[in-house]
Amino acid sequence: VMDTYDCVVQLFCPPGCSELDLEKRKSSLPGDALWNLLILASKNVLSLSADFKFCKFFSTSHLKPVLDIFLDSLKILSILLKSSHLILDFIKTFKRQSKSLKRVCLYVIRNNDLLYFDEILSVCSGVMGFHQTNGGKKDKIALDAMLSSLEKSSSGEEEDFESSHKHPPMNDKSYSSCDFDLMDDAVLFGTKSPPSNLDSHEGFTKVDLKITNLVEISFCAAVLNHHLIHWLALKDLHLGVPDLQPFMVQGIVSLLKRPQFVSLTLSSAMVTREEMEEILNAVASFRVTHPLERLIFVSVATAISTSLATDVLDDSASIEDAPNMFPKLTDCGKFQGTELLEIYCCGFDLWTEQLFIQFLGQNEALKTLCLGNNLMLSLGKSALRTLTLNDAGQFLHRLILEDWPINSFNCYILRDLLQKVSHSLTSLSLKGCIVDKSEDVIRDIVLGVSACTNLQTLDLSGNYLGNYGALLSGTFMKLTHLKELSLKGNRLPAHIVKSIMTELSESCKQSGTRMKVVDLRVNKFVEDGQETYFEVEKTIRLLQKSFVDKVILDREES
Repeated sequence: VMDTYDCVVQLFCPPGCSELDLEKRKSSLPGDALWNLLILASKNVLSLSADFKFCKFFSTSHLKPVLDIFLDSLKILSILLKSSHLILDFIKTFKRQSKSLKRVCLYVIRNNDLLYFDEILSVCSGVMGFHQTNGGKKDKIALDAMLSSLEKSSSGEEEDFESSHKHPPMNDKSYSSCDFDLMDDAVLFGTKSPPSNLDSHEGFTKVDLKITNLVEISFCAAVLNHHLIHWLALKDLHLGVPDLQPFMVQGIVSLLKRPQFVSLTLSSAMVTREEMEEILNAVASFRVTHPLERLIFVSVATAISTSLATDVLDDSASIEDAPNMFPKLTDCGKFQGTELLEIYCCGFDLWTEQLFIQFLGQNEALKTLCLGNNLMLSLGKSALRTLTLNDAGQFLHRLILEDWPINSFNCYILRDLLQKVSHSLTSLSLKGCIVDKSEDVIRDIVLGVSACTNLQTLDLSGNYLGNYGALLSGTFMKLTHLKELSLKGNRLPAHIVKSIMTELSESCKQSGTRMKVVDLRVNKFVEDGQETYFEVEKTIRLLQKSFVDKVILDREES
């Protein structure tokens, strides 16, 4: 920091302002204005990104009053993590003294930050650092050897690693001297107690760890596993890893055994079917009476086996005819499992898909199912069929389907499920799903939606219905109790938009209710030059006053 108050002045200067503009701004301020601005910023900045310079800036004694104000009001602190105990002490201070802090984001860089990462996790988990344990000390020797090799290779020295070090690295990856990204975003919530020897109930309650494939995963997995197993306060884990390690699976399973643990998200990971089976079996075994709030898989994939074609069920077979392909899961019987199951942008082999279908059929606590952008489309079909044919989905509150193609061959599957959950379903998303825009398909969808008499939220965005949007008018508008409706991105002509709005208005008038939001963005309001956008907008605004709190519009001509 060239001048200790530059960062404060920049808060009040427009983006892209030059150095000269900054100097002019500074020189025009009265003598105590910089200090006043600093106090003002401290009171009003709720989210802060800090690096080594920032920590150094606030380490001076005369700025303690300002730091105290930050500690009183700040809600989100982001740290660009370097191997510096100045930052470590800074985090400890915030953890110990802050009154409003809800989230700490840690950005760890460089492979040789692993030991420092262990220290940071120790502060956050309340658990003694892994590298202080017997197993950790052995890993530390191997890690030091690897880092020593990196330093020599970066300085031009060539040496046979295995012959020159007693403890070689844990795999044969080649390393460079560049910086490594260990963790993009670690979000940690919790309490303020110092680390204990091992098991700790005093750590943070939420952690978000995203680890790239540019680090020595074996070392990182061992550190994480140590903290996860002993981190007894942890309730919510988001783990993003290139691939699961046995250590990581152990840590996840240990968390799932605890009744107080409520949410697991696994993202950006390559898994084996056996690893996924171990995780789902743990949910089934230890969640008999205390369901998870959320079980989420995002961008998770398994390798596709060439032998699967002869091992899995034919797609035309009924799920009721399916053998229990996973006996451990079968032995669990019915269980509470999870209230929310989300499988988003995943690519599972057919064995793993069948594992999820069997899990879904035995899970009795399900209230929300989200299936979106999944590479294997058969998963959505089997999941909906399973919920329709057994009691697993009878209390479903929310169904989110995204980019699952609804055509003449599978629209009846959705319709049958909607009729099954007609009394419980309150929210439905069919975003980007209607690929077959024939009259029969759309009427089937409208029939299914109309059966859901307690439906409050409906998302039909991104379906490009155009003139077929006329088929949406009428039935479900009158039979449901919609509060929020999205028709965004359907290229609806002006006369269809008016028709839908008119029927919504009449429906609300009859029922004596009002809607909260209607989203009409990205529709074709100008057609054949007959009406201007402003005339259409005026009509919509007049209708809006009678039945809806907010209409979202923008201009998107064809």
